[in-house]
Amino acid sequence: HPPTPCQATFVALVAVPPAALPSATLPCCGLGVALLCLWAPRFPLRFALAHATDLTGAAAAAAAAYGFLGPVLGLQMMASSTMYGNVKNYGGSNHLLVPTGLLQTALAEQSSAAAAPAWLSDAFGGGLVRIDATNSSVLLSLAVGGAEMTDKLPLRARELLSSANASGRYFEFYAARNYYERSYDHDKTALHAAAAAAGATDSSDPAYVVPAYELRRSLALARRRGEPFSLEYTPLPPGLGTPTQWRAHAGEKVSLDEAADGLVSCVVGRAREACGAAELALLPPPPWLLTRVLLPYPIPLLDGAGDGIHCTT
Repeated sequence: HPPTPCQATFVALVAVPPAALPSATLPCCGLGVALLCLWAPRFPLRFALAHATDLTGAAAAAAAAYGFLGPVLGLQMMASSTMYGNVKNYGGSNHLLVPTGLLQTALAEQSSAAAAPAWLSDAFGGGLVRIDATNSSVLLSLAVGGAEMTDKLPLRARELLSSANASGRYFEFYAARNYYERSYDHDKTALHAAAAAAGATDSSDPAYVVPAYELRRSLALARRRGEPFSLEYTPLPPGLGTPTQWRAHAGEKVSLDEAADGLVSCVVGRAREACGAAELALLPPPPWLLTRVLLPYPIPLLDGAGDGIHCTT
């Protein structure tokens, strides 16, 4: 069937390229959403009533949950439907319409985490942390230098990224996680990331930000490998939401040194007070089932990169 005038107008409005007409982006989006509210619910409502109890309806509900609820709630980041969209999955959304990482945001406040069920705050609480320095081969392979593929991009691609006010840097965080400890398969990925990742053991790797959950997950991998390592990180206040703010924050650092057979020391701040039992680096790994579906990407804090999200896959 040919599109109705309402449908055609909606498509025309949302297809206006921001680069061609930046001043019209927000008004066009507002009109598009208004038309969507008028037109879109009609067919889905008929569909829902017709398939409320059959397999088609169940499949559609599962697809909608995967497509929208995972990134919005913070249940899924890697392998979610936001791939290639450069969506900011935590620390505040950069999406024009919908939030992301709602569970991580809500439970970043200690009062909210204390009021929530223990299993929920354990999985999604803790806020964000800035990784300042480490010599762990595991953490380095999953972070900035271990996943950077900028030098593998054609020069024209880097020029286009820079012309769109992007940083011009490209990171293969997906492959670094999906092929962790599978170097042969990693070497077969599109940009041959293993060759670059093999040398990613420099402790001068740029700082980056991850949810507390991801630090716990990565530390569990490092401890499983059984090698000595050191780590410095800074917990970030819940009110900070941009890379510029994360870089500028001068909070108390936590310093962790571990030998191959266990903990050596953990101290906080310039006074080097011993870490408490609830310190993030001393907590057990996050729930196993959650680690099967939730794999957050780090947000690198690079000089001159602004507050945009770097091009990643």
